Amino acid sequence: MSRIIVPKTHLNDLNEYRIDRSMSELGLDKQTEKKARIVAAAQVLFLRDGLRATSMEAIAGETGIAKATLYGTFKNKSEIFAEVIELFAAQLVEVVETALSHPGTIEERITAGLCAKQKLAFETVYASPHAAELMGAKTSRANELIKEADEKIVRRLEAVLKTDPQTAKGARMSAQALFFASIGIADHTDTMKNAFRRIEELTETYLIGVRARNKRGRKIQ
Repeated sequence: MSRIIVPKTHLNDLNEYRIDRSMSELGLDKQTEKKARIVAAAQVLFLRDGLRATSMEAIAGETGIAKATLYGTFKNKSEIFAEVIELFAAQLVEVVETALSHPGTIEERITAGLCAKQKLAFETVYASPHAAELMGAKTSRANELIKEADEKIVRRLEAVLKTDPQTAKGARMSAQALFFASIGIADHTDTMKNAFRRIEELTETYLIGVRARNKRGRKIQ
């Protein structure tokens, strides 16, 4: 993928970026900043050590705060896990938006967005030795958050497709098809590199068909 730009999505970089931006750009108070640091630290621990093996004491230590302070912010580990899922869902949307913002053809931008989403999933959840435990621990609220993030990503893809008259018609259907097909590819591909290649091939082939179909439709009209 010579011109496909997939942004760096290392977990610690994302956590630090989101926290620093919250303070400097959004002017959030110290309590909100502390909460963000707790969630970021917990995310690292859950992925590294698993949900069951991560204690409230470990989260406090990783954050650099007293255990009493942690309990003053969150009642229990379940509350923190819910916040971690919300953070991850936001990160998914953020890396896709970043990838889509780079210049390029429609195919290149869509491919970059899809690959960015899968890269983050590969490097965090699926790369964790506790992936099965973490996925199994998701609550109905967590599933709703991921579903909401998926919908936001589909809408971003749709917006990109609508910028080209040749792909604007049926953009919603195209965005959904490409999004869910990319998930299927990632789930059944052994390496991230192979997944990226197949997602690029999928996007190019699918949009060739879309352009041809829309061109025929204009001729008929």
